[in-house]
Amino acid sequence: MDTPAHVRSWGQAEQWKAKDISIKCHGGTGYNGQFDVTVPEVFTLAKDVIQEVDKLFTNSPYIHLGGDEVSSYCWNLRPAIQDFMAQNNIANYG
Repeated sequence: MDTPAHVRSWGQAEQWKAKDISIKCHGGTGYNGQFDVTVPEVFTLAKDVIQEVDKLFTNSPYIHLGGDEVSSYCWNLRPAIQDFMAQNNIANYG
């Protein structure tokens, strides 16, 4: 599973669409549709997906969540992300 980028389809599901969990932006590196990690429902969705995958792949002790290819351009479009970073002394996305 590749998160928090490449999740636009996750945010298009009817139950999540109104929550605005994925950032849709133009420009940047082209990796649109990544989670807005300041939205609490993102963690509910991620937990649900991880639990479902865990049930399917019972013989594997690992789940890889990716974590690369997030466009800082897209995250910079959300003031809530900038505020979260400032409040938590996070200087960059690295």
